Amino acid sequence: MKKLFVILFAWAAFVFTGCGHFQEKETQSDEISAGDCATQKSANPQQNESQITKTQMVDGDIQRSAAIIEDAIIAMKTYSMSASQDNYLKVVNLSKDLIFDFQEEGLAPEDRSRCVKQKFVVDSMKMVVDRWLQDEIGKMRLTLVQKEDCLIEDVTTYPIYLQKGVKLYIDQKMQGNKMTKFYNADSKKLIKTYQAKNKIHDSIKIENTAIYLLEITPNGSQYLDLSLQRSVNTPDKISEKQQVKVETVDASAKDFRAKKYDAIDLQNVFEEPRKITLRSQFKSAFSGNHRSVVAVSIPSGANDIAYSLRIATSEQDRSSDGNFFKEMESNYKTIKFLGLPVYESTNSKTSILRELLNRHKPVREEDAYCSIYVFTNGDMARRFQNKEDVAKLKYNIDLSSFGTQSCNGRIPCKGLKTIYLGFENERSTTTVYLWLEVIATVPVTQYSMERYSME
Repeated sequence: MKKLFVILFAWAAFVFTGCGHFQEKETQSDEISAGDCATQKSANPQQNESQITKTQMVDGDIQRSAAIIEDAIIAMKTYSMSASQDNYLKVVNLSKDLIFDFQEEGLAPEDRSRCVKQKFVVDSMKMVVDRWLQDEIGKMRLTLVQKEDCLIEDVTTYPIYLQKGVKLYIDQKMQGNKMTKFYNADSKKLIKTYQAKNKIHDSIKIENTAIYLLEITPNGSQYLDLSLQRSVNTPDKISEKQQVKVETVDASAKDFRAKKYDAIDLQNVFEEPRKITLRSQFKSAFSGNHRSVVAVSIPSGANDIAYSLRIATSEQDRSSDGNFFKEMESNYKTIKFLGLPVYESTNSKTSILRELLNRHKPVREEDAYCSIYVFTNGDMARRFQNKEDVAKLKYNIDLSSFGTQSCNGRIPCKGLKTIYLGFENERSTTTVYLWLEVIATVPVTQYSMERYSME
């Protein structure tokens, strides 16, 4: 094929050199004498001027087509030095311009002869260029994924869009590979498996236009070199960019490549906020109470309760009240796939619960505060309500808060059926109002999957 290209190229260049530039016009037929020409010129000057104009147009068409041929030769030479997609597309565009047509009517014999020769040159060159384009596109590879010295620690996926008839070329190298799988992600069909191969050099003929997936499972933390390339069928596919959009969505255990993860189920403990009025120390001596206890029933399986407490010195309506569960649930949907642990650990300073509570802050008044006591014993809570000295009561000092303003909080409750929250207003003359919202968090196992679509 290469030898054929060289022969055709040299032949076309020879034809172009010999016929592309005409310094002399062919003489007219011997049947037309110089005197006859003079007679025709003098007899019909307007016709003679028209003939000159057509000759000039032929000159221009020949010069333009010759320039395109020269540009095509230069572009192919440039591609041979730098086989870039842009250089290839430049030859494609020039090939489209390699057209030479003319109308014989009204042309002088010598102009017609020149046009015939130039059309032969242009058509010959187009044949060479198109054959060259076909040969080169068969060797072209478009890079879809290129990774070098990339550290992977868990199952890693690379989704790609491929059209029917192309070939996918896989080059993979890593230190320890448990398994590499190639799927049709649309049909959820496993196409090929490479079992424990550290080096993969393979090509796959694509049978259907679809989104495909290369899944790599490393043997522990490994460095990966990966190249995914595809062949090209037609020049119009060279610049085509097909980006695959990846979303993580909820799934069931039977879904395609479903992944299990630890999650939480949020349950609203109170149907609506509990409103509490704490009289001042002075006023409570005559009516009301400066203390109050709220019993929180723990749903089955809950490990924690999270609360939102707003404290104010007046009873004005606040639109934020009653939205704690709704906002927590909405925020949870946006962050549950971020890879955060459900609960904090000694090695982690953040968790889903902490992130959720940080996103919801009750409105805070600087001069509104109270103390919160956490009881796990009903009798201790009753004695607190009856104004017994707190120093004589047993409560969880680590979870209690003293003189706190509006806040969020979390209380571990695993194994408990009821937690009692005791509130006390220690101010002498100011009544405070509380709005309490509580949700429970129940650990559950859920599944997620990656959903692929074209952007």
